[in-house]
Amino acid sequence: MSKCGLTCTLNRHGSGLYCRDRNHQREGAVLYCYPSTTSEDRQLKQVGLCEAIIKFSENFSTKPCESLHTQKARYIFFQPEPGYWFILILTVPSVVKSSQEGIQVTDYKNDDIQDNVFQSCLTRFYQRFILLNGKLEEMIDNKGLQDLRDALRKHLDKSLSKWDPNRAGINDIFFGLKLLPLQRQMFLRVQCFVNNLLITWGSVKHVLVLQGSKLIWSGVNQRDVQVLYDFVVREGIPPDFLEGGKHEKFNGIVLTCFSFLTMPEVTGYNSDTENGHRKHCNMLVYKEKQTYVVMLVYADKSDFMREFCNKIEDYMKQNLVQLAKDLVDETKHSNEHSGGLQRIMSSGPFGLGSGIPAMPTSLIENTANNNVKYVYFNYLNLEEKVSPNCFQGQLEAYKLLADLKDDLSKNDDHGEVVAKMESDTWIVAKVSNRREYYGMWSNKNANILEIDEEMRKLTDVHLKHIYFQD
Repeated sequence: MSKCGLTCTLNRHGSGLYCRDRNHQREGAVLYCYPSTTSEDRQLKQVGLCEAIIKFSENFSTKPCESLHTQKARYIFFQPEPGYWFILILTVPSVVKSSQEGIQVTDYKNDDIQDNVFQSCLTRFYQRFILLNGKLEEMIDNKGLQDLRDALRKHLDKSLSKWDPNRAGINDIFFGLKLLPLQRQMFLRVQCFVNNLLITWGSVKHVLVLQGSKLIWSGVNQRDVQVLYDFVVREGIPPDFLEGGKHEKFNGIVLTCFSFLTMPEVTGYNSDTENGHRKHCNMLVYKEKQTYVVMLVYADKSDFMREFCNKIEDYMKQNLVQLAKDLVDETKHSNEHSGGLQRIMSSGPFGLGSGIPAMPTSLIENTANNNVKYVYFNYLNLEEKVSPNCFQGQLEAYKLLADLKDDLSKNDDHGEVVAKMESDTWIVAKVSNRREYYGMWSNKNANILEIDEEMRKLTDVHLKHIYFQD
């Protein structure tokens, strides 16, 4: 069976129909294409076809065209800014079968490509780009067309080379956060630490606090917190640091608690200000044990000097060391807990506490050792919970979840869908109060009533006090 292949194009239309192209030059149409080995003639043909499709679709709807389905290819369109389009071209997976007459027939698996999944993927690529570089039109106005092309090539080549479209699924839609639940007293200590940091250092505008790869506190705009968290965890801080590896400098970011980089070496980030305009920031990351303090500092050279770094390091020595030690003890105590569920505090996207039950380690291990898998997402605080090795060896079931999510979206605020696959895997999808929950069982002898009871048990174990059911 052939797998899904991809071609990604970022298009800036030169005809004057879709963008403010001041020069109307054809060479400005394609800003980026992946893979780079795609011939110029093929690029122009694909862009021309997509322009025609987009223009034709305007006759039927005021909403931008999102996709085009053909037998052998799927075109996904995303318009991040007026006049700019991301175009993702996917080769439809296929399998060759023999008919009764011995004729080879190609069967195209169009259902294996879900539009909502790849729309979300394109959205994340764009969000990550503007987080580090700013908006496309602003870059052209401030730096020119060639600088924009270079930035796109540098950023997207790296992202797309690591991305496997065959494994894209519902997690790409949710793009959730891993939150660390804390006891109330410890959470309030973290909140006090952040508030004092912001009051003491006026140039520090936003703060994130993580324990390993789990978020404790975020003061970043909800629109940006997911992509910033993803960048910090996946690229900003190397995995060996998150797991307690050796300290070293990486990507222009401060990684050790008591050392710093001079300003030219610190990577720049764009962060929303209160009036809605993005302002350039530098990012500082200080570490003590497994606690990371991520600070977005406005890029004012008069503030961001060696003296500033020395002073803020002294502040960290006095305030972060003991807090980090206590967080380690708190985490160990939580992991060793094997009794009933506790009431704890956890940070939402604005640093607001919300009661979420801690999951005992014994229950997590029990889930990993049986045939039960689950995915949970909360739109209120962007938290995502996934059972260990959730979809290892069950990629087909994983992809089906995106289709079930699409079915749930047709309901109001509550709904449930139960499905049984040809492989005898049962899947239950539920939505209630802006929370979605998916459970999966490998039990061919079960009936729908038994699966409903298993879903209730799974909910009571893992999501008690979070996800309420009838």
